[in-house]
Amino acid sequence: MSVTVPPSGSRGVRFPRFLARLGNRFMVWQFGRRGGRTQGGVDGLLLETVGARTGEPRRAVLGYLAEGDDAWLVIAALAGAARHPAWLHNLAQQPDATIQFDDGRRVEVRAETLEGDDLDEAWKRIGLDAPEYAQELDLRWRVLRQPLGFAPDAVVFPFEAESLHLVALDGGRVVGCVLFHPEGPESGRLFQMAVEPDRQGTRLGTRLVRTLEAELARRGYREVILHARDTAVGFYAGLGYVPVGPPYSEVGIPHQNMRRALQPRS
Repeated sequence: MSVTVPPSGSRGVRFPRFLARLGNRFMVWQFGRRGGRTQGGVDGLLLETVGARTGEPRRAVLGYLAEGDDAWLVIAALAGAARHPAWLHNLAQQPDATIQFDDGRRVEVRAETLEGDDLDEAWKRIGLDAPEYAQELDLRWRVLRQPLGFAPDAVVFPFEAESLHLVALDGGRVVGCVLFHPEGPESGRLFQMAVEPDRQGTRLGTRLVRTLEAELARRGYREVILHARDTAVGFYAGLGYVPVGPPYSEVGIPHQNMRRALQPRS
């Protein structure tokens, strides 16, 4: 197995390289003083690599999920930027590296890129173990289920792990979310759209739906269906969704099935 560098993304935040270097130095310094977690609340480790261009030692703080006692799952991302972090290029050139934990323990490792079923399972694990997922569940319960008298565990669907979760973050806090579950090769269901009460009326819900639709079109989906509460029918109609069939009752309140065709990405 080896480390591969995929093509850079076509979309992403602007993140100047000097800010990336400055931020990395601060995180390394903070890890040396405090160790512990990343700013996103994930357990952190210090990765030591060899620079692909310079041959010099390089260090970066990464969030991780333990995979047993001798493997650790990390994501090669650069704060939402379209380009990849430098440490990924370093590992592609030399996959042998060292990781250090906040207790001072150092481990020699060999990095590899996951593919196929292993990659699919890793994304499921990341989605369900991420601290944002717990916040998402709490938001969904408070906005969608608690007002109907349901207990917190009633918010979890049996197909959570197979669904796409999109969240809106503000300072590490989940303030909005929307989920999508595939129900065919080109179609699926949008569900559990929730926005913090103090963010409602700010068009955050619209941005969530449009961002989700753009990603679904990129992945080849051509239709989105949903079960809209009667109070949300107008919102979805304004986004181009049309009613399908008669109204009905779900979780004790009126609902309406709706659908929208997605335009293929050119």
